[in-house]
Amino acid sequence: MTRAEIVTARAGNPSWYGVRVEAGVTLTKTTPSGSIEVASYDDCPNQLDDEPGILLFSSTLSDKYTKTTMRTDTFRHTRGFKESRFFKQEVPSAALLIDAKEQTIHYEKTKYKIRVASSIPKPHKVTWFEEFTPEDSNPEDEVQPEKTLVVKTTTIIGAESPVYMIDPALTPDQEGSWRVFLLPFELNSDLNNDGKVGDAADSSLKATAQQSGASDEAKQKGTEYVFVNDHLSNGLWDKEDLDSTRPASENKDDDAKELKTVCLATWGSIWFEHPIISKLAFYKTKECNAADKLTFPFALSETNRFPEKLYVRAEEVTVQIEGELVMKFGKADKTETWAEDRLKFTVVKEVGDTKYFHAVRDYILENNTLLFTHRKGYPADEPETEFWICAMREEATKMEAVESFHRGAVKLYGISDVASSYSDLTVVTNGNQVFFSDGWGPSLFEPFDENHRMSDKCHGRLIYAGVSSPASSDKTDKTTVPFGSDLAGVDANYIS
Repeated sequence: MTRAEIVTARAGNPSWYGVRVEAGVTLTKTTPSGSIEVASYDDCPNQLDDEPGILLFSSTLSDKYTKTTMRTDTFRHTRGFKESRFFKQEVPSAALLIDAKEQTIHYEKTKYKIRVASSIPKPHKVTWFEEFTPEDSNPEDEVQPEKTLVVKTTTIIGAESPVYMIDPALTPDQEGSWRVFLLPFELNSDLNNDGKVGDAADSSLKATAQQSGASDEAKQKGTEYVFVNDHLSNGLWDKEDLDSTRPASENKDDDAKELKTVCLATWGSIWFEHPIISKLAFYKTKECNAADKLTFPFALSETNRFPEKLYVRAEEVTVQIEGELVMKFGKADKTETWAEDRLKFTVVKEVGDTKYFHAVRDYILENNTLLFTHRKGYPADEPETEFWICAMREEATKMEAVESFHRGAVKLYGISDVASSYSDLTVVTNGNQVFFSDGWGPSLFEPFDENHRMSDKCHGRLIYAGVSSPASSDKTDKTTVPFGSDLAGVDANYIS
């Protein structure tokens, strides 16, 4: 925000010093009259001896130099603003201050305009304040004059706003000082998942997503995603996970999303809006303890400033909800909103939601994890079976086969042996159906028979180290014939 060069005019001692008033003479504002004693009186043409005397006078003035006159003269003689190009980066201020003896006056007027960086998408709405502080009638006491705020908004299409002016001469009965300030007010998150929450890159993504006609890709990049709170460690440890192996030091909730907020005001209140705002909980820390939970409207004061970091958690949400999370600043009763900022904010419940994989990718990148795990019950209404779903980023994932039987003397009996032997693997899974070369096993998914023999064949072809594994079987392999092999026959060679 810039302003014109400030011109200050000061009036010197404007007080009128009267004389002793002669008895019976009425003193008016415009006709001071009276008498003055003189040591000697010399008449003209000096026909009488000089002697002490009394000089009577009556003087008619255009106006007595009153407080009103002092203001009027100051306003009239104050120079105008320089040319419009003389704007500089300062806090705009104005003043009309008259001392208690009404002997000096301080008068200052200002012009200002608001400039917006070229990187900010247009049109851009700006909110600012003109603050007036009345002159302190009793500086000796501890009572401070009550300030008045005038909220102003404009939408900037180009590089800057129109020019605004504060001139106390237009309200001469209002004595005090004015200042103009933009209130920094921001809601942001780590949209580009670089670990820097709410930096310039995030702000650019957020603004682009909110532009009219923004592409689907731009909207996706400018949207923050959060999963509904669960008791599962989805990639990081979750404090609510009952797994006995969870370290006691892992006391944060991995479902909580970090937000950056900026509000330097120490008056008014802050609150949030969202299509399911009653299901969103805001905490001061990622531990999400009850003592750290915020309530709204949040009343601001010098001793109760708004946190610069918030952690939002979606609780008891049953469906995916898309919308905008809006942070507002205004009166506690919400009858006036002085400033607001918004962030596209989608809550995701489970696999099958249209934004599920967007949220998965966001979780992995933002938390710097290798994967995201999730559980899904089936049937949905009354689950009888629970499936574990593990998702990883395609571009950062490589799948390879681990030969557990045809590997020499040391066999790897089951997933546990494989996991302990290959500690660098992120996920280990049985990827095919197995059987025994001398006959079908006791169960389709059992890798061992009653004698704890390990299966040595799999249905379909298994490529290991670039060649077909000895465990492979296809339609030319007679071992696929035993009854019960639903993967045998002409289509077997397409299974791997």
